[in-house]
Amino acid sequence: MWRNYLSAALRNLSRNRLYAAINIVGLAIGLAAGIFAGLYVREELSYERFIPGHESIYRVSMTRQVPGAPAAAFSTAYHRVSEWLESDFPEIQASSRLWIVRTAVRHGEFEAQQSVGFADRDFFRVFALPAIAGDLATALSTPDGIVLTRQAARKYFGEDMPIGKTLELDRSAVMRVTAVIEDLPSNTHLNFTVIASNARLLQELQPLPEFNVRKFEAHTYFSLDPATSLQSLRERMTGLIDRHQKFPPGIQLQVDVLPIDDIHLKSSAQFPLEPPGDLKTVYAIAAVGILIVLIAGINFVNLMTSRASQRAVEVGVRKAAGASRRDLVLQFIGESLIHVTIAMLVAVAAVELLMPYFNALLDRSLSGDPTATIQFEYWRDPMLALALVAAVLIIGLAAGFYPAMVLSAFRPIDTLKTGIVRSAGSFTVRQLLVVLQFGVLVLLILATAVIHRQTQFALNEGLRIDRNQVLLVSFRDARTRQGFQEALREVAGVEAVTSSHTAPTNRGTIQLTAERAGGSPAALQFTPVDFNFHEFYGLQPLAGRLFSRERGTDAVPANATSAVASGDGAAQLALIVNEATVRTLGFATPDAAVGQILKIKEWSPDLQYSIVGVIPDFPVDSIRVAVQPTVYFVDQNRLSMISARLNGRAIPETLTQINRLWQRIGEPRPIESQFLDEYYGLLYTDVRQQARLFNGFTVIALIIASLGLFGLSVFSAQQRTKEVGIRKAMGAGTQEIMRLLLWQFLRPVLIAIVLALPLGAWLMQRWLSGFAQRASIEAWLLIAAGAVVVLIGALTVAAHVILVARWRPAAALRYE
Repeated sequence: MWRNYLSAALRNLSRNRLYAAINIVGLAIGLAAGIFAGLYVREELSYERFIPGHESIYRVSMTRQVPGAPAAAFSTAYHRVSEWLESDFPEIQASSRLWIVRTAVRHGEFEAQQSVGFADRDFFRVFALPAIAGDLATALSTPDGIVLTRQAARKYFGEDMPIGKTLELDRSAVMRVTAVIEDLPSNTHLNFTVIASNARLLQELQPLPEFNVRKFEAHTYFSLDPATSLQSLRERMTGLIDRHQKFPPGIQLQVDVLPIDDIHLKSSAQFPLEPPGDLKTVYAIAAVGILIVLIAGINFVNLMTSRASQRAVEVGVRKAAGASRRDLVLQFIGESLIHVTIAMLVAVAAVELLMPYFNALLDRSLSGDPTATIQFEYWRDPMLALALVAAVLIIGLAAGFYPAMVLSAFRPIDTLKTGIVRSAGSFTVRQLLVVLQFGVLVLLILATAVIHRQTQFALNEGLRIDRNQVLLVSFRDARTRQGFQEALREVAGVEAVTSSHTAPTNRGTIQLTAERAGGSPAALQFTPVDFNFHEFYGLQPLAGRLFSRERGTDAVPANATSAVASGDGAAQLALIVNEATVRTLGFATPDAAVGQILKIKEWSPDLQYSIVGVIPDFPVDSIRVAVQPTVYFVDQNRLSMISARLNGRAIPETLTQINRLWQRIGEPRPIESQFLDEYYGLLYTDVRQQARLFNGFTVIALIIASLGLFGLSVFSAQQRTKEVGIRKAMGAGTQEIMRLLLWQFLRPVLIAIVLALPLGAWLMQRWLSGFAQRASIEAWLLIAAGAVVVLIGALTVAAHVILVARWRPAAALRYE
């Protein structure tokens, strides 16, 4: 019996090659998309799961609340929180701080700039990472201890176990390799390949004021006794900072903890080690993958039920020969499983071939590191292999059940008498399935358009600064910077130069407490800049003026070590603020802020700080975060970043000249430069990846839906051939027939548009609500999405509709 069923299934596939091809190709494309979506979702949900004991590891975060401003959450904590946690809570087994610093690393003649982690001696007690060589328990116990990943060991030493050999950090600290660990996979927020003892770094921090921003940049982790209640710990941590340290009045600091498993997808805190993901987007990608497989399944159901009448005689004969309905249901579900199995084999082959392109789509293959790519190794991953087999069974059974019930329900007497049976209700079901199919397509097209629009907004008009061809060069020594900056102005290809502390990003700004006359203290971000900083970035004042070299009070005096000291003959210091500062300090308008005097607690009380201008808000970090109240002042002693605008012509030659200039008069370390476009591109890596994924999935959904509609149009046109002949014989013209057939096929598409557009607009509005600055969803965008779907539907069936409408009546009437 089973051999007979298999023979009938293969014979049916061979006899109906067009429909079999549409079914298998559509299913294969849908399954491949589902596999890609599943791999992406699994990767996003698996962050930190490779770390032994990850369930008991937590990160300390800090929330700062100041009067007149919303609470700000940071992924870092005050540097002494680690020791307070260990002293106050015995259930904390180990804790460690982590600083990530960009510095030069040298071995022999080879030197490179890279991110280096500086951590406490107990770091590897918290993170029990696998060691290749050395003892991680004592690896960071000495001030010169340094641990490398396998990749870093090969990079600097050309071997896997360089234990005892030395590296030089920042051309000043000689470090001894004490251990080597395995390369960290891509699904972690720990973005280092070199981690060193923080003893020297702590010595540098000692002379800094207690309320200095650098001391807030420690990422703090601890491992907790698994028997401890996290909720109880959180309650007892309330007021931890206030119990140990007093900060300026009006500033409230609270600490909280977050499981490391949740850092990637459930943290919106500022200054993360890695750009976070978005849990809503992960769910959306999972839903899209399921919907695309659903679309492919809908095609299968539609084509199987639409061709039910073609197999009516076969069903009648089998029933007359004694086959029960159960036997027929098993036969047709078996055929469905054969279709899905073939489609899955094709899909798996396609995924294997396309994996390099998929990783490139997600920027995972740029480093050339295999640990950074998503793998599709089902032969090594039993769970993945089991998932593929389960998908075949579930999809095969689900997609084959309804067609099997329809086909097995035919009565032998009807099928053997006429050979043709019209399946009651099947046409309505097919119409509903087409509505669902194109409704999903509408949602995907709208989502793709909105995500693309938001991406362009984030990288262009949302920035509100002129970032075109801006090269950033980092410095350590202010005197060297000044000489390099002056020489840089003479380089051919360089149009303009300015400098600042962290231009124009928010990393490393100074957090100070300011107060206007009659107002409350407020925590503001203070950023040192050069005189022409705002002109360089195309920022015009909303009120007041910009800095000027001709005004003696527009800069910290040259003989002052910083803005804390006033220097001789200085009566005041000019400040430029953004709109967020105006709101935070309680000024009604930008004009009302100009000329006002601020008191800054941490700086000299003898020096007046006067607001001379107000500039527009512009995001210096991700547009997911509200623009922070920022104050700009001129202090040549604090500038460590040069911004050079290139003219865009002969850029490689210009960069070569800049490198030569660096070697001649720059610092001895390798030049550290980056285009501003690259920085903002990294900020929105996740948004750009989402845009690419939705672009790809939309194209796939479009292909599958078009294949299904084409298959239905071919079969439906064949079914209505006689009707077309009669209509033409009665005088109907070609255009009238075309309108009739097009309306039949486009009606469910139009219904799908009407139903899906409001839902899509609501869903994308919710997605956009995750951004502090965002583009709007305008009416034309909805209309365009609907028009694209109508056009796709019309083009899919147009060729066949035209062919049928032009048949001669005699040929059409002879068809049946």
